[in-house]
Amino acid sequence: MDYELPDFFPASDYTIKVTRPEVWKALSDLDRTFLGHPDDYMGFTYFWDGSDPFKQHLRENCCWARKRIHDVLVHNKVPLLSEDRTEAQVKLAEKIYRAYL
Repeated sequence: MDYELPDFFPASDYTIKVTRPEVWKALSDLDRTFLGHPDDYMGFTYFWDGSDPFKQHLRENCCWARKRIHDVLVHNKVPLLSEDRTEAQVKLAEKIYRAYL
């Protein structure tokens, strides 16, 4: 493993059931303000861009799985957007994705 795990366990398995679209939008809008902050990000909003090779897998996963990846990326100072990553950061992000997806 070439990356570090945060001191805290990055996200446990949880389920949040949202029954109305307006509630989902409100949660997603709030979550967008938490991007880059592992203590607060909940996994509702997307943190990846359209060129991320793992976007399909991230989109199909549950909130806690996205949060776990987000937290480990942030802890290892890997930019959330793939277009902002160096070649070494791209390789590290792929290792993290493969470990948690």
